[in-house]
Amino acid sequence: MSRERWPRCAHCGSVQSLLAQLRHDPPKLDLGRAGRILYVFQCAQWQWNGCDSFDPASGANACFVLEPEKFCNDGPVDGDASRLAHLETRVLSWERHVETLRDGFAGDYFDPKKCRNVPVGDCYAICGVTKLGGIPFWDNVGPSDIPAGNWRFVLQMSDHHFILGDLSEAAAVYLSAMNMPLLRDKSRVGWYCSWASFGQGVGYVFLSEKEPIKGVFAWQRL
Repeated sequence: MSRERWPRCAHCGSVQSLLAQLRHDPPKLDLGRAGRILYVFQCAQWQWNGCDSFDPASGANACFVLEPEKFCNDGPVDGDASRLAHLETRVLSWERHVETLRDGFAGDYFDPKKCRNVPVGDCYAICGVTKLGGIPFWDNVGPSDIPAGNWRFVLQMSDHHFILGDLSEAAAVYLSAMNMPLLRDKSRVGWYCSWASFGQGVGYVFLSEKEPIKGVFAWQRL
């Protein structure tokens, strides 16, 4: 995308970091037209500058769908952009899972005033990892970030991932530079990486049902 289109934080002015880039791939992710790409950004400096990157109305994050005619290669946004990059993870495939809520609690789960009525067991039956579609797993503030009107939930991002396989040299350098401890899982070969910054929480993406497609991004701490 063009340099002008790359978002900056409305609070501190910093270049926002790219969190996700996903192409139109129905039925898993239907963006309404072939060639469209969904982008999600977040201010990487929010912890130091007090930017409300969890709030979709703050200007400290951005979420939009770009038309294929708008793609270009302008190079880096600025000379300091490299320090804002997160460790890149590419999705090679998705696993299909079925999530359901019992009829008696489905309405309460999406109601900010009634969500605490849903039994804990039902809440934790919802997958809390990165996924396309399904049912959002609420963290500490429940469904308060659902936009009003006709929107659909399309993406959930956990700010940590389990990476299968041995630790690569590039990943080791990244973990060291970010002062992240290397956490391994004894039950399987791989390692954990915290890549985004949601306070050990989860981020959510909603898209409008009608054209032109608009996006909303919010996140919650655990």
